[in-house]
Amino acid sequence: MDCLCIPKDAPHPDLSYKMINHIISAEPQKQFATEQSAGITNLDTVPMLPKELAESYNYADIDGFMKKARLQPVPPLNPMGRLRPTTTS
Repeated sequence: MDCLCIPKDAPHPDLSYKMINHIISAEPQKQFATEQSAGITNLDTVPMLPKELAESYNYADIDGFMKKARLQPVPPLNPMGRLRPTTTS
């Protein structure tokens, strides 16, 4: 699962939080990893993974992984929630 969010005007935010908490808990994360080859977001899941899968993402050195990860920054938004034009000087 790449992204989880709750819309600002969601009619039942409590149920949305409950669903998100379930999705990021260890057992569903294990299913994402083993059935979809997805990376996990809950380190409590690592001991539940097959060794070769746990080693493929280097969860043992997550800090080192994050230093090397090419994460893309989120562009700034204006007060209306729209992308701000980027300028170069």
